[in-house]
Amino acid sequence: MLQALRRYRLEHGHAVVPLAIFAILANFAYLRRFGFYEDDWYYMAGAWGTPAAGWFTALLHSVRNFYVGRPLQEVCLYVFAYLGAVFESIGLLYAIAAILYALSVVLAYHVLKLRYSTLFASITAALFAVSPLTTIRQHLDGTLWSAPGFICLFLAILIYARARQFAWSYLFASMALLIYEPFFFVFLAAPVFRRGRKTWISLALHLATCGAILLVYLILRRLLSEARLSSSLNSPSLLATAWNAAAFALSWTAHSFITYAYAAIVARRDAATESVLWTLGLIAFVSITLFRSLSFGGTRRQTAGSIKRAVWWIRRAALPGLLMLLLGFAVSAFTGAQAFPITGRDTRFSLAAIFGSSLFVAGLLFALRSLASGKYWRRTFTNSSLGVLIVLTLYSFVIQDDYAKEWAHDRSVLEQIRTLTPDATPDTLLILHRQWAGEPPFLKTPRMPSINSQPHGVEISLRQLYDNKKGPWIFIVYSDQWKNFLAPQADGKLHWTKADVESSSARDLATPVEHVITLVEERNGQLHRDNIPIEIAGHQITLIATQQPSNWKAFAASPLAPKVFATP
Repeated sequence: MLQALRRYRLEHGHAVVPLAIFAILANFAYLRRFGFYEDDWYYMAGAWGTPAAGWFTALLHSVRNFYVGRPLQEVCLYVFAYLGAVFESIGLLYAIAAILYALSVVLAYHVLKLRYSTLFASITAALFAVSPLTTIRQHLDGTLWSAPGFICLFLAILIYARARQFAWSYLFASMALLIYEPFFFVFLAAPVFRRGRKTWISLALHLATCGAILLVYLILRRLLSEARLSSSLNSPSLLATAWNAAAFALSWTAHSFITYAYAAIVARRDAATESVLWTLGLIAFVSITLFRSLSFGGTRRQTAGSIKRAVWWIRRAALPGLLMLLLGFAVSAFTGAQAFPITGRDTRFSLAAIFGSSLFVAGLLFALRSLASGKYWRRTFTNSSLGVLIVLTLYSFVIQDDYAKEWAHDRSVLEQIRTLTPDATPDTLLILHRQWAGEPPFLKTPRMPSINSQPHGVEISLRQLYDNKKGPWIFIVYSDQWKNFLAPQADGKLHWTKADVESSSARDLATPVEHVITLVEERNGQLHRDNIPIEIAGHQITLIATQQPSNWKAFAASPLAPKVFATP
């Protein structure tokens, strides 16, 4: 065992160690300033105030019912959330996420090494580590399942490519499927990395086996009446469904390259001095420890501009990358997204496409480099490759900065709410009127943050900060239209008339709305209480602020509360 580790260190240590450090720092250098966002409040925060028996009973129920068709994703989220709660540490969760993500980058490097040089594999793995296609690497409810998904996918390809114990490759591919379906479609391209001569029979067998696995998976979802199973299975025209899926995949593949331009513009416009310093230091580290030991020059035969070599890179790297990019978006038609997501939680839809995109971009860069003749132009294209990596790394630090700012903002909002509402009780509804909605995420308008564009996490946050979820609800609105969806019911009390009211959190139609506190948040993050009385159908529902001892001290705070509130 020790001898094998020593051999591995000698063969790959010069590459995997710098890549792992790069992946961790480029995405988690600010982890001490990260917190909970959006769905983190359901999973990561929920474990803090729930007894272990109840928590794992909920996990078992979720797995048995094949919730959203991803039982292993649920296992990852519940188990890691419980670890964070047991050790009462948010930082531990981010440390686990960082290690898992670094491992996925290292495995991506090993997959690439099956077919390409160490230099190409290293650059592509580095591009994979900071790909602009997604902004959720710092989102616990993204990375704590997507990193294990990538790990299963890359292990499946490695085992398949080495032509040993094929069954294990399909086992790991099935695990990736049960974590996140799009990963499995990328595995269809595994023959690209298989050593030796490939035959049509072996390719057909591979596709048939994958098809059988996918069929069993869909049958299981149907038998268990899994709610999110696409209605397209009931479509009278499977051909039309397949055509729609292919059109979506092509469209999203084309749109995915916009993220590189967006990353360059945002990095230039919004990068803080700290982000620039981190980027320069990290790129210098990678250049010294990794790229310095690798040859950018090539053999004497390749020193002149070579069309043949450029064609080789297109055929053997860029086109396989494009294939895997398309496969990564194979089920994009079923996401429900109205437009290609450039930033925010919805960029999870691009996760499976990251590896193919990185391979495609690296293949193009090396093809251009092969065309260059003379030292000057070859050095120019070499610097261009490093320049792309610098821009994407800087953008990754901008994303980290967004996460840090959003957590500070959310903590400030929750602290101000508690200060302004001493009369709140567990059944109080806190209406938080924000003076702005999200702007379109591109160029001429203020950009959306990299996370928290969906406010449902903040809306349940106070409930999760108190034992047995006894905190009050927050309802974020952007206008006064919410009043139009309250009406008296048979019990003589006001109820919501619609579950989906100007919010990503569903309204409880059965619970009466009797005590409301309205708060206004300005663009600068400052809150004030609005004491204007609100009367609906003869019911005065607004609580007017009065001087009184705070009710918050009587709430049973969970161990998470001290991590969020600056004052007890």
